[in-house]
Amino acid sequence: MADTIALITDLILERPTCLPCIATRAGTSEIRVETLLGHVAPVVRVVREFGRRCRACGRSGIVVSVIRVDGDLGSWVQTVVA
Repeated sequence: MADTIALITDLILERPTCLPCIATRAGTSEIRVETLLGHVAPVVRVVREFGRRCRACGRSGIVVSVIRVDGDLGSWVQTVVA
């Protein structure tokens, strides 16, 4: 489970990605991806954006990216995903 969580987090840190692409690349189901995103939610803020283009497949729809809390500054810092 930890390896899959790390892989999913790495995928969405890299760029906004749709759930089907995340699931395919992580070798799991979309439902499992949603569950695992819940595990990282205490550390990073999972953001779903509608009408954006998936950077992996190019389709428009819902993409997932993350925002993390920078503990030193105490402010939200958007993780570079482009």
